[in-house]
Amino acid sequence: MTKTLDISFLQECLTYEAATGFLFWKHRPLTHFASANACGVWNSKHAGRRAGSPNVKRRWSTKINAVLHQNHRLAWALHYGCWPDDQIDHINGDPEDNRLINLRIVSNAENQKNAKRKQTNTSGATGVSWHKRNRVWQANIRGNGRFVYLGSFSRFEDAVAARKTAEQEYGYHPNHGRIG
Repeated sequence: MTKTLDISFLQECLTYEAATGFLFWKHRPLTHFASANACGVWNSKHAGRRAGSPNVKRRWSTKINAVLHQNHRLAWALHYGCWPDDQIDHINGDPEDNRLINLRIVSNAENQKNAKRKQTNTSGATGVSWHKRNRVWQANIRGNGRFVYLGSFSRFEDAVAARKTAEQEYGYHPNHGRIG
């Protein structure tokens, strides 16, 4: 978890637009800086501008007092006035979309139920793989903290249908297994 800042300090630094998901730097007070010169330089360079930048995974983060904070967590704290007590899931799977309607607090297990399809997937369907020796499609899922074998199928479509049924049974998000 990210080291948390005092919410009142955070509110002096940033504003959050729930409709766009963007954070913007405020004009920060002199008390945030070691000198009036440092305050003036910082405010002329940053005040009113969008805060943060994306990393290689397209997750935005912002450095405050030499500590990097994830923008979706900052957005949550600014909007609700408290830090999230667990993970924040981007419902639509887009890590750049920090609009409030796209964020929800979830456990790690719930967050995994809204994961994109892995790049190493070769079948084109999450939880479905080809068993070369038996020449059948196999379906599986993780449910209730354990691996669940769903069966072997001669037809790919039947294995996919078994997996989709199990996803509903185990409470997977409809976006689970999306591409990208």
